[in-house]
Amino acid sequence: MIAHKSPISGISSFEEKYIATAGYDNQIILWSQDKKEALQCSFHDHLTNHCSFSPCGNYLATASSDYTARLWKIPEMQLVQVFSGHDDDVQMAVISKTNDKLATASQDNKIRVYELDGTLINTFEGHSDSVDTVNWSTDGKTLVSSGGDGTIRVWGVDEKKLLETLSFDGVQTDSVVISNGYIYAGNDEGELISVHIDTAKMQRVKAHIAGVKVIQLNDDNTKLVSASYDYTAKVWSLKDGNMSLTNDIKCPAELWLRAVCWINETKIAFGTFGSSYAVYDLQKNEWNLDKVAPTHGINDLDFEDNKVFSIGDSGQLKKNGEIISEVGFLCNFVLKVNRKILVGGLPGKIVEAVSGKVVLEYKSPLNCAVKYENQGELYAIVGSYTGEVLVFNMTNEPKLIKEIKVHANAIKSLAINSGVLFALCANGDCSFFDLPSFELLSKTESAHEQIANGGDSLGKDSFVSVGRDKKLIIWNKEFNPTYYNTPMTHSIKCVATSKDGKQIACGGYNGLVSVYSIESKEWEIKRITNSGISSIYYNEYSDNFVASSYNGNVYNLN
Repeated sequence: MIAHKSPISGISSFEEKYIATAGYDNQIILWSQDKKEALQCSFHDHLTNHCSFSPCGNYLATASSDYTARLWKIPEMQLVQVFSGHDDDVQMAVISKTNDKLATASQDNKIRVYELDGTLINTFEGHSDSVDTVNWSTDGKTLVSSGGDGTIRVWGVDEKKLLETLSFDGVQTDSVVISNGYIYAGNDEGELISVHIDTAKMQRVKAHIAGVKVIQLNDDNTKLVSASYDYTAKVWSLKDGNMSLTNDIKCPAELWLRAVCWINETKIAFGTFGSSYAVYDLQKNEWNLDKVAPTHGINDLDFEDNKVFSIGDSGQLKKNGEIISEVGFLCNFVLKVNRKILVGGLPGKIVEAVSGKVVLEYKSPLNCAVKYENQGELYAIVGSYTGEVLVFNMTNEPKLIKEIKVHANAIKSLAINSGVLFALCANGDCSFFDLPSFELLSKTESAHEQIANGGDSLGKDSFVSVGRDKKLIIWNKEFNPTYYNTPMTHSIKCVATSKDGKQIACGGYNGLVSVYSIESKEWEIKRITNSGISSIYYNEYSDNFVASSYNGNVYNLN
């Protein structure tokens, strides 16, 4: 049976006939819109990040972390063309409204424009960080882009040059579109912004309480839907650049709100963490989650003696592979503290998994957690997508005692060593705090050149961190970094250190694990799986590294 085995990261529709979905299982699936049946599927060689139909409906463009975009003939899903040349993940691939060109946005900070036969027309450079989104004007003569550098840029396709740069206080913009002379954008502060290209007339609307992850125009450009990790989607009526709210939609936990598209004037499709997509009916005010079955990717592990606890996309907490609890939403972390098992994730919920008791409902998703003890009291610290750490006293029942803003962006990893908390931010910033006072001891901005992903303690007083830049950083007790090149070919997702502090293991999105020996200063690299490594830890009970994968498996690395 054709179905997604990992979350749906991209979605597109064509004339109420077809839906296409792109997934973290490398799949692209073509569905019949009326019956929601899978018709065909094809594959990239790595995570598929985005998909979009050509306006004529004859082609589907896809973008992948295998550094390529691809063009597929519809409905056969026959590969027509591979667009190569990028040096990092391709985030988007969009065919022009004139059906004759394709533009790509990449983590290598570049935009490339091709003829559909694969001929490169131009490479646009100017963004100082990853390009997350690119879209065409109606006439196919202009491109608009945004990314990690906090700017929106307008490019002349025929002139092959940058026409305009818009900056909004350095706040990252994850999604941007262009229509009727206006640019519409959604940023990490939850704002929607419209700007007239010629007059600079602007409207800013505080639309969401967490970052806007995606916006999409309907076919006649009179409406816009915005989706956020605050787990709402909102529909806006557009007139002369003004945005008026018409629908405020509370979204179920199954949705991954980085993928959305219009089916028609009354129905909107969304990506999910399940095997198929979801549809919302604006007239009936109801959701259709038919055929959205759980996927079994694992996101995090924790250990107690010979017990391995795992949690992931399905929200199923497992002990040594056996389900012991189901919390009903995607979870990013599992943490066993004082006979309690905390899990938390994208809806912003923290749940004590065994009892099912909701400990907290937060304003944004939750990413990571770590535990520590001080003067006989047990604590858990949780990192959020909006840059806060949440501190819980776990000595008896979980109790929130502190909420501290430590970073401007998502906290990707937390680690504790010798009374110091290490907080790693997605933007590459690394901060160190005294415990239990949470006084800032040191901060290094942009320590990683690209998205930072994982950290751990090392020995008695040091730390390590890794990220998309494929660098390993060892932080000494004075919080000074030493950089190491790794043999990893793709983004490093996670890192762990051995109990004796002599080995450091890095896990990659492409299924590779590389282990660095501090004594010999040599790397050993091995392929664990063709799926991504989602977490890696050192299990003191079994005295070895243990890794989890997005394919749902746990691997002992002997």
